[in-house]
Parts: sequence; C-alpha cells; structure tokens
Amino acid sequence: MQHYGVATRLVDWTENFVCALYFAQRQRKQPEDAAIFILEPQRLNRQTIGREGLVSLGEEVNLPMSVDTHSYHPAITRTGEAAGDIETLAVAPVLTNARMLAQRSTFTLSGASFEPLEARYPNCIKKIVLPASAFDDTQRFLAMAAQSHFGYFPDLDGLRQELMDSVDALHWALW
Repeated sequence: MQHYGVATRLVDWTENFVCALYFAQRQRKQPEDAAIFILEPQRLNRQTIGREGLVSLGEEVNLPMSVDTHSYHPAITRTGEAAGDIETLAVAPVLTNARMLAQRSTFTLSGASFEPLEARYPNCIKKIVLPASAFDDTQRFLAMAAQSHFGYFPDLDGLRQELMDSVDALHWALW
C-alpha cells in the first residue's frame, strides 16, 4: 500500500538480495547514496515478543505464532489506549499474489516507536550503504543479472513501466 501513498504499519522486505538491490537502485539518482537493510526476523521476534519464527496475522489468535493485532490499529495507538509500547514484529503474509511471489516478500508490522529500526534493534537490522560511486557498477550488475521491473511486478503495470524504462533508455542513448 505504501507504493500507492497509503500509510500502513506493514513494511515489506524481500528474502532475495538482488531484489533488494533492485529496489535500492530503482529511484536513486547517480550522485546519491542508497542503502539496503538486512533483517534477521528470528532475532527480531525473539527480542520483541520472546518467540522464534514469523508471526501469523490471521484471525486465529490462539495459535502459537499468532498475535492479536488489534493493538496495532492506528486509532488505538493515537488515543493512547494501547497498553505499553507495542514492538515491531516480523510477520508472515496471510495472502499472496504474483508480485509477492516474484519479490519473495515478507513483512514487518511496525510498533509505536518512530525511532529508525536499525537504531531501535541494532542486533537485528544492519544497514549496507551503496555509495554513489557504485551507481554504474550496480546498474551493470542488475542488467547482467537480467533484473527488470516486469520481473518483480509481473502484471500489466509492471510491463508498462518496463517498456517506459526501455523507451527512456533508448531516448537518452540517442540523445
């Protein structure tokens, strides 16, 4: 939903490093650094809720790896009705689609803190900075690995974007 400008507590992650590299490179400009964040979901959940494994967000809150997500609702946390500080969780998707399969998606359900995740959970999340000087090498690597927008968004919108990227690249090559 964040791709469409909708605020949500769900942050998507990928289990695929090349996919993470693609998204880090996707909208950055050549003189900018980019970053990839590496998450250890088992360690995060062990630290935040004392449990191993990804948490289920299904309706069955009595299952061993389920959590009652009602306390994560923005209306509850805004009014201060939530008991204590809710923590960030590594969660398994309930449903899936072609994009999620292509991107090997997993998620975190963000807690109440606005502190950056890598500062709040330094033993669980590491940041890798891609310096601006690596921009061209990253582009070449992604091209050599045949990674494209349609590969991660296998639908008509992904195809449209890939075709537009190709037209833009041809335009700049001829310019």
